[in-house]
Amino acid sequence: MKNIEVALRRLIGGDNTLSVVWDALTDIWSVDSVPHDLDGFYGDKEIESCRLEETLERTYLEAYEELRDAAAVYKTSPWAGEEDRLVIIVDAMSIREACLLKPFLEAQNYRVESLSFSLSALPSDTASFTRKHFNMGQPTQISARQGIFVSPPGHPVPQFPPQNLRFIWLRYPDRGLHATILSPSEVFGKTSQYILEILRNSGRDAFLLTSDHGYVYADRADHAFELAQSAQTAMRKLFGGARYARGKEASPIVIEKTLSAGDTLLVRGRYIWRQRDKMYFHGGLSFVECLVPVIKAKAK
Repeated sequence: MKNIEVALRRLIGGDNTLSVVWDALTDIWSVDSVPHDLDGFYGDKEIESCRLEETLERTYLEAYEELRDAAAVYKTSPWAGEEDRLVIIVDAMSIREACLLKPFLEAQNYRVESLSFSLSALPSDTASFTRKHFNMGQPTQISARQGIFVSPPGHPVPQFPPQNLRFIWLRYPDRGLHATILSPSEVFGKTSQYILEILRNSGRDAFLLTSDHGYVYADRADHAFELAQSAQTAMRKLFGGARYARGKEASPIVIEKTLSAGDTLLVRGRYIWRQRDKMYFHGGLSFVECLVPVIKAKAK
């Protein structure tokens, strides 16, 4: 595929690995308008995203070490230097939603000034992000802090005019992705409408959208790396339903598919093992999990 060939040429030329992969993923997911067949779009683009990481896995495995090392030392908050903007933490927003939100916001009379990336914490989950940026274990523990609103279950949008808020933590698309009865198009529809409602209620012109982590979405075999049954059994035994484990000894078959970050063992790339109806995964070390979008925009 052309974007993969371009990415490989850039990597050979010595360009920054994270920037190269981000640009390749952006090329895959960018659109001029939100597609009518959004579920079909997700399915097709997920295949392309998987092929990109499969190519890295085969030809430049060091890319994952570079991702791990960069995420391990990355300290800057996505909102650093943006004190005048309302910050909306869109839980689990990935490159997919970010590229779709760009034309959505433009159609709603907002101007997207930039779409860039930050890095998740390790593991790539909510608790690690919250500890890193707010020194708390979970979002619910920061909800009482002045200037921060964390949406509770059933009420994803603040029920009051948030003119004095610095942060709003929206629990979508994460909540929707965990609800396996919702399709990707339904989850994006809810997420985009919640963001729009927050913006209209806020009275703020300038804002920043970012996320705590991305995710691997695999509702079919070609959305994930091939994994032999013996390896699936070993991975399931060690990790259960997670994509990381702390303080556990791994067998050689598991070590081949993982990387360590301190005492934490992270599943590398898009290795997935069968887990009932589960299709949404995060906590591991893939580019779609760890490259976190940052959208800066303002009203036109």
